[in-house]
Amino acid sequence: MNIKQHQRNLKHAGYYYTASIDGIAGEKTIAAYRAFQRDQKLAVDGICGPLTEAALLRYIQDVQERLNASGGYGLVVDGLIGEKTVQAIRAFQKVKKLIIDGIAGVETMAVLNGIKIPAAADIDWQTIKYLKKEEFKCECGGRYCSGYPAQLSKALVHILDTVRSRYGKPITITSGLRCVKQNAIDGGIVNSKHLYGKAADFWFSGMDKTAVIAYMRTLPGYSYAYTNEGNMRYAVHIEV
Repeated sequence: MNIKQHQRNLKHAGYYYTASIDGIAGEKTIAAYRAFQRDQKLAVDGICGPLTEAALLRYIQDVQERLNASGGYGLVVDGLIGEKTVQAIRAFQKVKKLIIDGIAGVETMAVLNGIKIPAAADIDWQTIKYLKKEEFKCECGGRYCSGYPAQLSKALVHILDTVRSRYGKPITITSGLRCVKQNAIDGGIVNSKHLYGKAADFWFSGMDKTAVIAYMRTLPGYSYAYTNEGNMRYAVHIEV
C-alpha cells in the first residue's frame, strides 16, 4: 500500500484526523498510525512498517468479510478501502440506525460482530459530588445539536469526579460531548469517543499531567489517556 491507501484505511477504521488524503506522512498521519498501533498491541512508533501495514489490511478485510456476511454486499475482500466498501459501510449503518459516516469504528464494528450495544442508563447526578452534567455539554452552543448528542459514560464521570476528590482542586472540562459537526471543527478523529460520551479533555491548576494519568490508570473503566504540548496544551484527554 502507498501512503494514500494507508490514510484511506486509517480514516475508515476511525483513526485518521480530519485531513486530506494527500499521501504525505505528516503529523496527523503519524498520530493515526500510533493510535492504530496502540489498539492493535503493536510497537507504537508512528511508522507503518510491515506489521502495521498487515494489521491495517486485516482490519479492513475483516470489515469486508463481515459486511458480505451480513448483507451480501459482494465486496472483494482485499483489505483496501475503496468507494464500494465505504458505500457498503454507510448502507449497513443506515440499516442499523448508527451514525452514517462510512467509518467502521468502535460502534459499527461491535454491531458487525453481533454485539448488542446496551442502551446507556442516565447518570444519577446526585451521586456525583463535584461535577455537573452541564460541564460536559457540546461546545456548538446549540448550533448543530441539543448540547447532549450522546449519553455520557458513567465511568468517565466517576473517574473525573474521583480525580477532583483526590487532588482537591476544581476541574475544568475543556471538551466533553461533541456532535459530528463540532468534532470536525475541533479537528477530532472521525470516530472520536467524544461523539459517544466516552471521552473528555480536562485540566486543573498546577496539574502534574504525568501523575494524574498514572493515577487514572488505576481506576475502574479507564481505557486510555494522553497529553502533549501541541493541540492539548494544558489539558489531559481521557477515554473509557
